[in-house]
Amino acid sequence: MLPLVSAPGDTLYVIVATLTTNRRLMDAREALSDVCRELAVDREVVLCVWDAQSSWGIQVADYGLWAVQRILEGRPCKWFESRIQPHLASMLTPWGTV
Repeated sequence: MLPLVSAPGDTLYVIVATLTTNRRLMDAREALSDVCRELAVDREVVLCVWDAQSSWGIQVADYGLWAVQRILEGRPCKWFESRIQPHLASMLTPWGTV
């Protein structure tokens, strides 16, 4: 997916909701670093941790991703067509565009 949404030398920001402990945050950073190293990622990847309770954007993104996941699984989501789909430019998956 990375080559479809970015070019070599780009900076990518991975945004996650608050992690409860310093250990979990450290584990997340290490896991992201390991994946980038294994895949020989030629982009800078920055982990951003936002407080979910005070950052409405992370809650909106979470809801949007949940709705898309339901559609990809073939499950109903009554709000997808009216609230989510109008804001999607595309839905890229490892198996192609939906």
